[in-house]
Amino acid sequence: MYATEILAEAASAGAIAERERVAAQQVVTMQLDGSVLSGKAKDELAGLILKTIAEAVLVVAADGRVVGFNAKASAMFGYPDDEFLGLSVEALIPERFRRKHRMMREGFSADSPPRMMGSNRDLYALRRDGSEFPVEAGLGPMIADGDAYVIVSLVDMTARKRAEEEVLRLNARMADLLEARTMVLEDTRQTLRARTLELRDALARLADAERRKAEQERKRLSLELHDEIGQQLTALSINFEMIHRRCTDPAAAVPIRNASEIIKGLFASIREIVTQLRPPQLDDLGLPAALRWHLDRVRQTSFLKITFDENLGDARLPPDVEMSCFRIVQESITNTLRHASARVLEVRITRASGQIGLSISDDGVGFDADRLGADNDRCGHFGLAGMRERVLGMQGRFAVITAPGLGCRIQVDIPVAPLTDQVAS
Repeated sequence: MYATEILAEAASAGAIAERERVAAQQVVTMQLDGSVLSGKAKDELAGLILKTIAEAVLVVAADGRVVGFNAKASAMFGYPDDEFLGLSVEALIPERFRRKHRMMREGFSADSPPRMMGSNRDLYALRRDGSEFPVEAGLGPMIADGDAYVIVSLVDMTARKRAEEEVLRLNARMADLLEARTMVLEDTRQTLRARTLELRDALARLADAERRKAEQERKRLSLELHDEIGQQLTALSINFEMIHRRCTDPAAAVPIRNASEIIKGLFASIREIVTQLRPPQLDDLGLPAALRWHLDRVRQTSFLKITFDENLGDARLPPDVEMSCFRIVQESITNTLRHASARVLEVRITRASGQIGLSISDDGVGFDADRLGADNDRCGHFGLAGMRERVLGMQGRFAVITAPGLGCRIQVDIPVAPLTDQVAS
């Protein structure tokens, strides 16, 4: 009974691990060896094992005949007992595999170790009705009364194969669904990216239109202040001068002279406002002259040591490029005076390879560029956002290179038409 209990525990209906089946075959070999049991006890034990084991079991003689089987084997192959007994084991194998099986069977000796077949390759058996089905087989050699036998344990793998095929089918289906969903997500991402670019371009065009409109309004206001109010103040100054010459009352001379001084102050204020709204040098003389004029004014009202370098020559740039560069320099210097505590300021503007390069750098306290987005208003760097939008609106590049204690450099690159095309136009 010891061998029967081990085999019953090791065998499982429909699917048993390879190690357990090999162990079961080894036990059968040992228990049926004449050195352990003999005679009637051995026969009874062998019959009991064949009946109670959970797998289909065949006992095959050296000549390939089936000399023993259990009920599960006969049910698996569909043979009645009288036909099954003495049947050639090759009859249980599809025709295309019989020759190779016969050669392998003849080479399997009593000294061969128990082995598994079908776990790492497709192995098929043949039913009485001609239908094929996948199996796994365990082989265990045995000597009984001097004759060699092989105990064959068989597991019908049909259900497992179907399950594996279903898993493969589901995996393939999942892969197809995943690929389709990935394609949808990629299409959505591309669409969102295209829409984002369209929106960014639309916002850039809108911002550029607003800047142009603002510059036109500045220009209009500066012309009105210069032409209309300036002329009125000039006429008022002439009238006061005529009154001063004709008035003989000494008491009236002082108020008249004070009024003339006030008019002169108004003239100076209007000129300053006109200059801030739209520097006349920019329209009349071009960007280099306007920048030199502006930098000279900064030198007169600050302690900055300012250097200016340019290679633009006499060729004029497009008006929007000139105005943008001037406004960027103007805003950068304002930020430097307010926040940088700098002593040296360098402005450099060059033209090369179809683009304008503008650089404004100082030796001030610098700042943390990573905090610009969160602290624009509090830190006073809101003007940098306007510079960036202005540059991006002209399809240019804008960069701020800075760190606490290391000063600040603003680098701008704006594409422009080749110089020969501009001169021709």
